[in-house]
Amino acid sequence: STGWKNIEDQIWIIGSCNSESTLAASSYLEYFHGEVAGRPPLIDLYDEKFCQSFLRGAILNDLVASSHDVSDGGLAVALSECSIISSKGAIIDLDRKSNRLDNLLFSEGGSRIVFSVHSSKELTWLNYLKEAQKDLKDSIYIKKIGYVSGTNLIINVQKKEICNIKVEELTEKFNNSIAGYF
Repeated sequence: STGWKNIEDQIWIIGSCNSESTLAASSYLEYFHGEVAGRPPLIDLYDEKFCQSFLRGAILNDLVASSHDVSDGGLAVALSECSIISSKGAIIDLDRKSNRLDNLLFSEGGSRIVFSVHSSKELTWLNYLKEAQKDLKDSIYIKKIGYVSGTNLIINVQKKEICNIKVEELTEKFNNSIAGYF
């Protein structure tokens, strides 16, 4: 399921460098800039298949506690949804590969999945990952980005905190934001 399961579970992301991740035609572009423009992101179907198969194998080996695709709204929204559904926070540490913070947090595209790994199965997970990396294409990345925590969703980019919000507040805004417009 989508929501985090246990405090201290590790949070990982798998994705494809070949599948496009863009702000074009994104929820961010529409919501913040009033633009409905651009084409949907291109997707590498072979990489998509690998990401899905890899994660399905990890699930069948009972290593994955939760998973959520990074789609509408991008990474920041996917992480928020995992926190809202579970009522658990997360501490996330991201590297910035582009000079645009909005692209890192809100770009949309295929072949990206955020998932959590049972903290009690860390060694088994690392062995599974090591074995899987023998078949890993250069275009696929699998990276630990954080862990499940208590009451706040905290997102750091290059060790600088850019988000620290209580899950309670996220949930309130998510559940009641549309009502304020009527």
